[in-house]
Amino acid sequence: MNRIPRRAAVVATLVAIMAASSGGAGAQTTTTTPASPGVTTPGAEGAPGGQPLPQFRPIPAFPKATFAPQDVQVERLTRGIHMTKEEPSPIRGFTGPTAMEAHPDNPRLIVAATGDQRTRLCRLLVSRDAGLTWTFSKENPSPAGYPFCTNTSSGVAQPQLAWGSNGTLYYAMQAYGEGEGPVAGTTSVALARTTDLGETWTTTIVTDARAQPDPKPRNTCCPGLAVDTSGAEDAIYVGYSRDWRTAPEGHPLRMKADVVVSVSTDGGRSFGEPINLSVHSKLTMTVAGTSYPLHFQTAFSRPFLTARDGVVLAVGDGGPPADNQPPTEVYKGIFGEADPMMIARSTDQGRTWTVSELSSPVFTAAGSQTGMGWTPKGGSDGTFVLAYSATPGDTPSASRSDIVLRRSTDKGVTWTDPVAVNDGDPKEQYSHFYPQLDVAPNGRVDVIWQDNRGVTDYTVEVRHTFSTDGGQTWAPNMKITDQPINYLRGVGVNSDVYQPPGVASTNSYAAIAWADGRLGDDETKTQDNFGVVAQFSPLPVEEANTGWKTLAAVLGGLVLAGIVLLAFQALRRSG
Repeated sequence: MNRIPRRAAVVATLVAIMAASSGGAGAQTTTTTPASPGVTTPGAEGAPGGQPLPQFRPIPAFPKATFAPQDVQVERLTRGIHMTKEEPSPIRGFTGPTAMEAHPDNPRLIVAATGDQRTRLCRLLVSRDAGLTWTFSKENPSPAGYPFCTNTSSGVAQPQLAWGSNGTLYYAMQAYGEGEGPVAGTTSVALARTTDLGETWTTTIVTDARAQPDPKPRNTCCPGLAVDTSGAEDAIYVGYSRDWRTAPEGHPLRMKADVVVSVSTDGGRSFGEPINLSVHSKLTMTVAGTSYPLHFQTAFSRPFLTARDGVVLAVGDGGPPADNQPPTEVYKGIFGEADPMMIARSTDQGRTWTVSELSSPVFTAAGSQTGMGWTPKGGSDGTFVLAYSATPGDTPSASRSDIVLRRSTDKGVTWTDPVAVNDGDPKEQYSHFYPQLDVAPNGRVDVIWQDNRGVTDYTVEVRHTFSTDGGQTWAPNMKITDQPINYLRGVGVNSDVYQPPGVASTNSYAAIAWADGRLGDDETKTQDNFGVVAQFSPLPVEEANTGWKTLAAVLGGLVLAGIVLLAFQALRRSG
């Protein structure tokens, strides 16, 4: 890839302000107010003789997706549902429930992963009535000796979860104890699994920082968790980034940073050594006439993952290696440069990977989350879909962004050109960021994100669109939040830690949730999880809760037995 050297303005919108994290790369923000088009300023510098000032050019946008009526429509949207109300502490500070999943065989059952930034504990939320009410699981998933899980990176999901075979729920998280953690620079990664919705957990340490020699690594988890159920045992992929920030100056690991995947082929009982995806990259990039290797970048943690029928895909940002950066005079890093997105693909459970460029250079610092999934619609092999937030690379800054949708109908080998699924007018210069994606069993793809359309200052809304034809066309955007999310409330005010919203898709509805500080004040900075349910159709009888079906079968059997007994007694009396 060739690059034209230039100075790029650092992210200058609300999104970029939120993106600077206390535990990851930070950004200085610069806000510029352009002159109004055609304004004449007599004698002003740069406008001699009162000539018109240069016209303000709107920031480029991606081509729009095709918006059209779908096979279904949202028939009902609930009011806001307080998901974390079982926790009474006024200083609770729950992160976004970015990871949400409906049970594959019981659509009334939904789970969500969240973490409390103040207690640093990860929790499992469970709904047994299609998202209308929620409770916490009996036990927390963190392993003994590693009680804490939260990271300090803006835009990074704290924990991740995914369903596997035979009703097994997998839960990936960062793991550390007292004296450790993202600030101290020593963190491990764990995978918990449960078959009883968190009544009990079995936990495996995916990678143990404590067992490593000094300087110990900091593993930032978890942007990615994927489970492939097509084999004899579940294949599990956990994606995270690692660095060695505690290494002394001059140490060879001091500036090293890797994007890695750990793989289990035995249902999560054990994991192999972390796989550094950049080792598999043969790509290069040119900056100011000098060639550099093109590696996966670790800012905000990467990679994002999805897996299906033996294919696993890992997506992240590209750029020069952390320990081999171009001079700052010609390269401004993730906040100031447009870089290509990268994708790694494996068909042998992670033993080998093919790495390629997913996109031309784009700005992605304003998005930091990629939703990924697979739908049976769109082709004979189904369609992999992914959504991310990006600004075209031919703009001077990343100050506004679109939600970009990409599709692959050949198992992730090639991808369609990017289209924006946010349907607002680009001239209005709103930003769209933090997307998440899920796919219903019938193939409907739900994409959600946050944006600042129609709101002011530090408030945002969650919006939703969906596709029933494999992502070829999309429904008009729908505002989901029952009231704007105020980013001047909650834990984000103190530590600038924000997470994307979450979505769980079933044939009949999509449950959507986000972090919300509406119940807090300037003193408590309370932050909860709130959600809504967008209903497409009533839950049909065949999708009814398994417990109800069992009860109905028992009652039916009792009725039949009663009829037989009455008939037998009547025969005896007549005889």
